[in-house]
Amino acid sequence: MAAGHNLLNRPVGDINFQRYFSCVFEVVQREMCRVFLYLYEHHQPDPNVYVGQRLREIPNGWARIGRIEKEMLMNQRVSPYEMDICLLYTLLQRTCGLQPDTQNDSVWNTPTSPDGIERQLYLLKERRNHLVHNANAYLNLTKQELIEKVNVLERLCCNIVKKAAIHTGRSPDTDTARITSQLHDILNSSQLSELHPQQWLIMAREEQRLIAALPQYQEFFAPVRFLVPSNPESLPVGEVDLLNTLFSCRYPDGSAIQVIIVKGQAGVGKTNWCK
Repeated sequence: MAAGHNLLNRPVGDINFQRYFSCVFEVVQREMCRVFLYLYEHHQPDPNVYVGQRLREIPNGWARIGRIEKEMLMNQRVSPYEMDICLLYTLLQRTCGLQPDTQNDSVWNTPTSPDGIERQLYLLKERRNHLVHNANAYLNLTKQELIEKVNVLERLCCNIVKKAAIHTGRSPDTDTARITSQLHDILNSSQLSELHPQQWLIMAREEQRLIAALPQYQEFFAPVRFLVPSNPESLPVGEVDLLNTLFSCRYPDGSAIQVIIVKGQAGVGKTNWCK
C-alpha cells in the first residue's frame, strides 16, 4: 500500500502528528500489553495457557473478535506485544477478571467507578480509535496542543499501570517513571523511526477521502465491474483506457495520486487486475 499524499507531502511541522502517533501506537500499546500480562498472570489459574485457548473455554469468548485476529489467536501465532490496542482491550475484558460493563454493548463506557481501571482502559482505546478514524483532526497540531494530548495519555497510562501493579502486588514506581520518560523522549524527538503498519492504514484512509473529493471521482473512481482475463496483457481496450485515465488523474495542486484502492469480493480478480 503506497503512502498517503496528504500526510507525506505536508510541511515538517506535521512531525507533531508523527509524534502523537508514536505516543499512541508505541507507548500506549506497550502499557496496555503490560497491564494485560500483569492481570492475566494474576487472574488465570494457569497463566502459561495461551489466551486463545482460554477464549475457547469462555462462553461467547470469540464474540466481536475479527476473523483474522481469531485465526491468529487460535493458532497461537501472535504475541501480546504484537497485538493492537483494541484487541488487548477485548482480551482484558474477557480474561482478566475486571468489573463487567453496566451496559449491554460489552464496552466499559459506564463503569461503576469513573476512576477505575476499566474506565481508564476505555478512554485509551477511544483515543486510539479517534486517531485512526479522524486523522485530519491531528494534522498541523501545535506543540502546545501536542503536549496537552500527550499529558492526557501519560495520566491514563500511569493510572492503568499503577492500578494493575498494585492489584498484582508489584511496585508501580519504575513503570510510571518509564512511561513519563518515553513519552517525553518522543515529544522532544527530531527524527522518528520508520512508519508503523497502522500508520500506513491511516494514510490510505486519508488518501481515499481526498480521492473521493476529486471532480473525476464519479466518472473514474466509481466501482467498475468487469471480468479479468488470466493474461493481464490481453486487457480490452476500454480497460486500458480506464487505467491510463486513473494514472493521469491529479490533485488540485497538480501532484500525482499516490494510492489507488481496489475493492471487491474475494476471488473476483483484484490481484490479477493490479498485476
